[in-house]
Amino acid sequence: MLPDVQEHSVILVSMLHKLPERGDVVLLQPRYKDTENGMFHKLLVKMVSFFTYQKIFINENQNFPGTTPKLRRVIGMPGDTIFMRDYVLYIKPEGEKHFLTEFEITKKTYNVTFYIPPANWDGEVGVKGSFDEIVLADDEYFVLGDNRKSCEDSRLWGAVTKNDIKGMALFSYFPLKSIKKY
Repeated sequence: MLPDVQEHSVILVSMLHKLPERGDVVLLQPRYKDTENGMFHKLLVKMVSFFTYQKIFINENQNFPGTTPKLRRVIGMPGDTIFMRDYVLYIKPEGEKHFLTEFEITKKTYNVTFYIPPANWDGEVGVKGSFDEIVLADDEYFVLGDNRKSCEDSRLWGAVTKNDIKGMALFSYFPLKSIKKY
């Protein structure tokens, strides 16, 4: 989530949360779920995660992406029509007539790392910086990382649902020089 969330930051996440708003930073559950483990293993995973400030996940598999929770920013809301051009998301909220950029429609301010690929770059390789219009369903949210050039987000996974959201980031409290409210 660079540049707004620095590497190795410790972030307070509220598991008791309301519905996310546009611009909120949320913690998403891992995309890959290991369903073969029993109740004891699940309890152990939660305890280790809690006592290590979510820095260690015993289910993590470095060879398989999507095994750890991810922080991402909610950009698209249920009912929105969205499309992306050159890593900028354009949004037409339900009932509106015109598209606006994510920065014009979001009340929260945040920084995004943009990437302009070389002229001969194959746009089908890696994370897409452009896609055609899609309409989000009633329980779908479109989430993006702030580092648009190299981030696992809804461009790869598709939209997420409220059930995929584990909590909302409240603020970063470590390192002390990077204290920030989300």
